[in-house]
Amino acid sequence: MAKSHGYYLQHAKEVCLVGKKGSDPPGTKRCVGSDIIYSERRGQSQKPEEIYQLIEELVPNGKYLEIFGRKNNLHNYWVTVGNEVTGTGLPTEDEAALKANKAIPGAVYGARN
Repeated sequence: MAKSHGYYLQHAKEVCLVGKKGSDPPGTKRCVGSDIIYSERRGQSQKPEEIYQLIEELVPNGKYLEIFGRKNNLHNYWVTVGNEVTGTGLPTEDEAALKANKAIPGAVYGARN
């Protein structure tokens, strides 16, 4: 039985979907970078740093969301969700910090200055 090229190459690439809702945010750029990034393999499910740089160049000071993220993918100014980041909810120490200080220690909020 012949195997498809996906059998051999499936784990040699990642697909990145970039989406937007509504009209382009202010400062949006077009045609930045390439649609192919060559990068050294990093940790388990860790994305290349170049992908974050490319997205931030496309939409400077944007609102960034990464889904299915892991703790090794956390970046300032990005919202990262995934069951390996926080499990089924915020860690109890983060919940307590939010109630007491309205902020999580070490978290960076808002747009860059």
